[in-house]
Amino acid sequence: MSYFRELPNISYSSRFSGRNKSEETVEVKNLFKRAKLRSDIDSAITAFSYYKISEGERPDTLAKKIYNDSELDWVILTTNNITNVRDQWPLEGMSFTNYLLSKYGTSDMTEEEKYAELNKVKHYETTQVKDEYDRILLEKGAIVDKDFKFTFTKEVPRNKTISEITLTLPFTAAFNAGDAITQPTANSGGYTFTGGSGTVKTTTSNKTKVIINKVVGNFITTPSGIPAGNPLLLNGVVLTNSGVSGNPVGVSIRYKTNTTALTVNPVKGVSHYEYEVDMNEKKRRIKVLKPEYLSVFISDMRNIMKYSRSSQYVNQRIKKTYNPDSVGV
Repeated sequence: MSYFRELPNISYSSRFSGRNKSEETVEVKNLFKRAKLRSDIDSAITAFSYYKISEGERPDTLAKKIYNDSELDWVILTTNNITNVRDQWPLEGMSFTNYLLSKYGTSDMTEEEKYAELNKVKHYETTQVKDEYDRILLEKGAIVDKDFKFTFTKEVPRNKTISEITLTLPFTAAFNAGDAITQPTANSGGYTFTGGSGTVKTTTSNKTKVIINKVVGNFITTPSGIPAGNPLLLNGVVLTNSGVSGNPVGVSIRYKTNTTALTVNPVKGVSHYEYEVDMNEKKRRIKVLKPEYLSVFISDMRNIMKYSRSSQYVNQRIKKTYNPDSVGV
């Protein structure tokens, strides 16, 4: 990994037994020096593409694929804030299995006991809940208690009780809330009127539509709202406009709907194994710095790795550490 060549050095007091004098030092890499992706690049959507790590891919093989240089694997790791490849890069096959068995098993367990431990429930998660219209009411994946309950309102099948109806008239008319509208029972003009009545819901004026509730029976429509010898009555008197009477040309029925509270237990257990598989798969999705930004990134990296002037400063690539032997301590 060429990353270590980018790290600056520290001049460290020698602790070798064969040293000649107390002031003798050795230069070692400063492993505590860390670089961070420049914030304007990190936040630039166009600077990255998302990539799914394939089975068997390593940081160096991916760097070769993206940048044509396997030694730029540190760019892949740094841009994804990966500091521990074993823990933060997806594992494969037996490496993954052995990792799980070592994590959830102990040295005194048999192989069977280790697998049994691995398959125990780690936590409980919600499952998705939808209503009868396929709308999501509860998202899946939230960690909850085993006995978590979710209550929602579910519409039950509609009954045949009319809530209200809207009559469309062949002319405009004015109504007061509470007015009684009736269509008498009759066999007239070639129509069978079965009888309907209701009460005006709200006061209206100069409208062709009127909403009535407390409906009894059925209102019959006629073509163009002709009276057919049995016109609508308003408070017992024939409903007219400029001397013209009539019947509805349209009837819109709204039925009462019933709802009921439904309580469910939308919970599933997630084993240690299922959890680890999910976490391992999530590690496969990383962001990759596009090649056109690579030179800027490496230049910034090298600038960050330079030392600033201080009491320990030797040059931009070296700084010295405290040497207790030099002051007689």
